Amino acid sequence: MRDQGVPGAPARASSLVIVPLGEVDAVAERAVSAALSLGDEVVVVAAFSDRATAAAMRADWARRDPGVRLDIVESPQHSLVHPVLGYVEQAGRDGRQVAVLIPQVEPAHRRFRILQNQRGILLVTVRRYLLLATLPLARVHPIAVPYGAVADRSGT
Repeated sequence: MRDQGVPGAPARASSLVIVPLGEVDAVAERAVSAALSLGDEVVVVAAFSDRATAAAMRADWARRDPGVRLDIVESPQHSLVHPVLGYVEQAGRDGRQVAVLIPQVEPAHRRFRILQNQRGILLVTVRRYLLLATLPLARVHPIAVPYGAVADRSGT
């Protein structure tokens, strides 16, 4: 007979990590790498209202082939939060643990922090049961860096 005050041993369950992204860049690479270390399965989700933009994302994703599935959901209202929440709720219906990993780029100046990185707050506010992890990333260098490449920040 188990004591009522002592919890049982943790049980491992199947897990899914969902990474919402809007483009394929160095931030996406870091986020997918982190997600792969956290869960059994990783899916990148993008929400677009424009079919041409969605097609461009699919082509870019296929060209770079990061080894993770990309699912694109339609967003007629130009919203990211509600389409991603719908996707997360659907994914969690089979009982497995679902986590959402949101890459957050830290702005160069503190005064700009309030203007960025609001997606995580919105997701948690709307669905309190959601397991949310943020991946704080250092400010990305302003030059364009191809996916998988490392920028030379020495200035030489």
